[in-house]
Amino acid sequence: LKAKVPFPNDRFKSCDVIGKQLAKEVFNLWNETEVKDKIAISTFKHRYVFEPKPTASRFLLSIKKYQTEINLIVFDLVNAFLTTPAKLSYSYDSTFKSYAKKIGFKQLSILDLVNDAHGYVNSKDQAERSEFSLGGEMYGQIMENKVCTLLEDALPNKS
Repeated sequence: LKAKVPFPNDRFKSCDVIGKQLAKEVFNLWNETEVKDKIAISTFKHRYVFEPKPTASRFLLSIKKYQTEINLIVFDLVNAFLTTPAKLSYSYDSTFKSYAKKIGFKQLSILDLVNDAHGYVNSKDQAERSEFSLGGEMYGQIMENKVCTLLEDALPNKS
């Protein structure tokens, strides 16, 4: 898909036209946006010990093990932000968002590589080939268990 420039020979005029169209749309959406006087905010944290594992090419961090964490910030009991110390592969990103919706969250946004850099979180077979996965071949499954537990713990009506 290629963007269409309204005035190819006059970029300033094109930017002006596009900017005004965008402002008009934002103005219309702004009037439809729900505003609340109060919002409930809850935070959840799971600390754990991270032990770096060798990558596929046998690269290994010189750190033996250390404390790290994942965090969850929940707004009005339904919208959540998850922070992870690693970059999630698409399959885990998608899995976590689907699971969050399944258990009652309206939206889950994921912020990767927060406060740390564990490389990529991949499935076992992907991790065996990855040069950038510092958590080892089981780190994806470990992270999935930790994230799902954290999401469940954040539910207001957990049994």
